[in-house]
Amino acid sequence: KRHTKLPVGVGFGIRTPDIPVASTLRCPPPTAKIITTLYKGSRHDQETLSILRIVHQAAQALQFAHQHSIIHRDIKPQNILVTSGGQAKIMDFGIAKDVQAQSLATATGTIMGTPQYMPPEQALGETRDLDARSDVYSLAAVAYYCFCGLPPFQGPTIYETLQKVVQDDPVPPSRIKPGIDRDLEIIILKGLEKSKDRRYANMQEFADDLERFIKGEPILAQAPGLAHLAKKKIRRSRRLQIAISVGLVLAVGVPGALTWTAKLRRDKEVREAQDQQRGKARAHLESARSLKGA
Repeated sequence: KRHTKLPVGVGFGIRTPDIPVASTLRCPPPTAKIITTLYKGSRHDQETLSILRIVHQAAQALQFAHQHSIIHRDIKPQNILVTSGGQAKIMDFGIAKDVQAQSLATATGTIMGTPQYMPPEQALGETRDLDARSDVYSLAAVAYYCFCGLPPFQGPTIYETLQKVVQDDPVPPSRIKPGIDRDLEIIILKGLEKSKDRRYANMQEFADDLERFIKGEPILAQAPGLAHLAKKKIRRSRRLQIAISVGLVLAVGVPGALTWTAKLRRDKEVREAQDQQRGKARAHLESARSLKGA
């Protein structure tokens, strides 16, 4: 039986017996199970390595989709199923985005997806800015869930969850599970960076670092430097007033969503302008000091 949310999937041309994503065009067998938690996070733990192989398979499947210009936009544990043979199946391309044709792209200002696993740019309704790195974030959030037992961000309401996604940093996995391997934590947190530019550049890079970890090889990702951590601290000190209503989530073309995201973007532009003004002021001050010293 074909997945009811994937009639357009046939047109994507994603058909190959070797890539797990091909199976998303059909429902999983009754023996399949949703990806589950909780794992130790150690290189020496076979269960940890087994679940990372599943995440790695999912990453490869998504990389294949990305190569065909398809962004999933709703990666979460419930959309990664595992067969009795241990094969990952990516499910539900119902809100996927065709980057080239824009045939499935929703209007800027709408919010679609699952808040707990949604990247900040998606929570802001910046639909046209979503790319492969957005799926990287969501898959990293799934990995976080596997080892921490909860998603990176969740609140008592959708409003509070989206607020955390946009403005908070995830609690490091090592604070929740002290025994987790440092390299695995670095991989997960790099995938969960607020800025797309600080995440893995594409899903293949994410998959490659996972594979290095599984094989016991050095990973390429590095922990953030002190300068970046200082910037994060400054950002956390700013208390953004984000007005998000439950009705905006999963809404398509709702005027309220457009109003909210427009306001949020204006607030962002104001903050950026203020940062630029402060930078210019510091430059003038340094120039004045130099002239005085001369």
